[in-house]
Amino acid sequence: GSESRPIGPHEQSTVVDLPDDLCFVVAFSGARAEKGGDAQQGYNDAAELARIAATMLGKDTLAEAIADERRRRGGRNDVKDVLSDAIRKNHGTKSSAAPFVERFEQFYDESVCLVPLTAYALSTRNYVLLGKVVDASHRRAVNMLRNQIEETAWLALWARGLENDLQVNNHLQLSVRAPTYQDHSCREGARITALAASAFGAGFGGSCWALLRKRDAEKFARQWQEAYDARFPLEDRRTREFFVTLPGRGAFEVRVEV
Repeated sequence: GSESRPIGPHEQSTVVDLPDDLCFVVAFSGARAEKGGDAQQGYNDAAELARIAATMLGKDTLAEAIADERRRRGGRNDVKDVLSDAIRKNHGTKSSAAPFVERFEQFYDESVCLVPLTAYALSTRNYVLLGKVVDASHRRAVNMLRNQIEETAWLALWARGLENDLQVNNHLQLSVRAPTYQDHSCREGARITALAASAFGAGFGGSCWALLRKRDAEKFARQWQEAYDARFPLEDRRTREFFVTLPGRGAFEVRVEV
C-alpha cells in the first residue's frame, strides 16, 4: 500500500549496457549494519518524512505528486521549487518544514535528475559526467538521507580521490563546496581513481561500488583495501572483502503458472 511505499513504486525507465571495457569493484565494508536503535529510527524517519511530505502535497506518494505537477505545468523546469513551496505553505505548524522539504528535494533530485543523467552518461560513455553525477548522489545520501556510516561514506570518496571532503563531528557531513578532483595518473605504482563510486543498499552499513576500466580493476581493488585497512584497522580481516565483478541481470518479474 501507499503507506509503506511513500516515495512511489519502482519503475524501469531505460536499459543501459555496461561497456565491454568496464567492470565493478565492490567493497564490503565489514561494518555491522545496525538495524535497531538509532539506525531503526533513521530508517523510519526517512520513510515517514517522505510520507508526510506527500500528504502535504495532497498525494499518496512523492512520485505521484511530481508526475502530476509535471503534467500540470507542461514540462516546465520549476516543478521542484513549486512543490517545495507547497510543502512549506501546507506545513501548518510552528515546527520547521525544513526536514520535509529536504526529504522531498533529495527524492526529486535523485529520481528526476540524477538517475536519468547517470543512464545518459553511461550510455554515451561520458565518464566525466557520470562520475560527477554519482558523486552528487552519494553526497546527498550522506548529507540529506543521513543513512550512511563513516566507513561507507569514506569508501566511495576515497575511490574518487575525494576523501578529504569528509567531515566527522557529531554526525557525518560532506563539504558543500564543489569537489576538488585529483588528476591521478595510471603510471606504475600511482594511485588509481574510479570513474564513479557510491555506497549502495539500504544504508547504515554495507558496501560500496566503484566503476573501473578492466585493465585497472585488480590493482585498484588492492589499493582500495589497503587504504581502507589503514583508515579503519581491524584485526579480523575476514569480515571485509574487496572484489572485481561484472553486473548480473537486473530485477525482473518471474511468472509462475499453477
